[in-house]
Amino acid sequence: MQMAGKDFGAYKPLHKPTWEKDLPVVGQGVFIFNMVRKAPFSIFVSPKLEEGVTGADEWISLTVDDHTATFREHHNGKTTVLKRANTLAKNGDYKQAVDYALRQKIAYWLSYNRDLLELKYGKGYVMTQTTCLDYGYIGKPGSLPETEEKSIRDEYKYLFSPTIRRTIELYDPLPRAQLINSYAAKILAAGAKEYARLAAIVAGSFGGAPMPVRTQLQAGVVEKDEADDLAKTLIDVEKQVQLMANPFVTNWAPIVKNSQCLSLDDLDSEKYTFSASLPDACQELYNNVLSCKLDCDSDPYPLSDAIEYSINTEGALLWTTLKNKDEFDDPTQIYLRVTLGPDRGKSAGIPYVLKIWPSQCGCPIHNHSNCYAVINFIHGAIDIEIFNKPASDHDSTNHIMKFTAHKGQQTWISPDWFQTHRLWNSTPSYCATIQCYQYSKADTIYWPYFDYVSDDDTIEEFLPNSDFTFHDMKRQVMEEYQAYMSGCGAPAVKERKRN
Repeated sequence: MQMAGKDFGAYKPLHKPTWEKDLPVVGQGVFIFNMVRKAPFSIFVSPKLEEGVTGADEWISLTVDDHTATFREHHNGKTTVLKRANTLAKNGDYKQAVDYALRQKIAYWLSYNRDLLELKYGKGYVMTQTTCLDYGYIGKPGSLPETEEKSIRDEYKYLFSPTIRRTIELYDPLPRAQLINSYAAKILAAGAKEYARLAAIVAGSFGGAPMPVRTQLQAGVVEKDEADDLAKTLIDVEKQVQLMANPFVTNWAPIVKNSQCLSLDDLDSEKYTFSASLPDACQELYNNVLSCKLDCDSDPYPLSDAIEYSINTEGALLWTTLKNKDEFDDPTQIYLRVTLGPDRGKSAGIPYVLKIWPSQCGCPIHNHSNCYAVINFIHGAIDIEIFNKPASDHDSTNHIMKFTAHKGQQTWISPDWFQTHRLWNSTPSYCATIQCYQYSKADTIYWPYFDYVSDDDTIEEFLPNSDFTFHDMKRQVMEEYQAYMSGCGAPAVKERKRN
């Protein structure tokens, strides 16, 4: 295949872009391209002005090739490299390659901030840790004298003014026709027999119709690997593009704090995400589980003690259930799922689940199928690791952050935040969480599975099941514990209170 020359990205290509659209908000936004790449690409942002009008020829570009990522500007008739990153980008403990990943589906994102005059490029989730390249014209707010900042804003008004619309365009190194021919020629050179048929297959896949590829595959015209390559093209990219109205500035915090309990210090920090700022789907879940507790004053004994006894006593209900679990083919990747209420059809499985995590156990890396979720920690503590996408169970480079959540805290998940994670109980006691999920009302695909990374680093599907309903689990472990305590001669809680 003909590759891009060294000057690809140094000028705006003459051929039509692969994809283009106006920025959703005048002059700013985040654009996420979920693409399988075989070649470099460039993204151009330019004023939406008539040709020949002052400022119409200006642009800012991001070029990602097989070694580097580069921001450029074309301003006052001159093209300048603003900033370039080579090989690796490191943010804290997380690092990743800045170039495109050959034949891997990656989310490449560009944040264009008109107010801060700031550009950011990253891969995976849109986060500080995943940012590969950034450039600011004025630095942090207040870092320049007011007159100097105003001069810069005036100079770059066509690229950043809030009154001028802008267009974003994605370019491949070659126009569509040449790309089609180059792919077909490559297949032909590899020994394919019927050029015309293969050219039609390639043209079909580039036109966004994968059915011809599957049809020809079934007919034995092409091998599976060839058909997969043909299907992984970029031309039909519309459904793989996400547009976010707000540019990326900083991370949201994983721990939630009730907005009714905030202090001025809280408002001035970035330690928490405030409950009123959660997405609507998360707010509903948060409000429903916030006051839930494991122990109830009306019970004869604390349920938390009964669960501890049942987990640690050989032959008891929870001990036996855990002993027989092998969902993920790993004796340490076990936990109990105790469902609460009915399946209402708007989540992967029953929306409210009490999960019980034994000591030194956890779950594999998994995501929640782009749903919203809230986790309320009601007993003990557990470590939570957040991963970038795609995640590998044996590849620590995808590890973004780690924190420990304790009883009385809540965390949250959305399609764009903290979606891929792993929970692990490193404490000597068990942990109990209420985990609740639901899809957005705007979501049209309610996927019934959770996707997790298996031991051989393949993505597998897990259909959420139930070990017990809460009513049955509570009844049985309380009966076990009451019998044990009676045998020890210990009075029930109510009796102790009366005495």
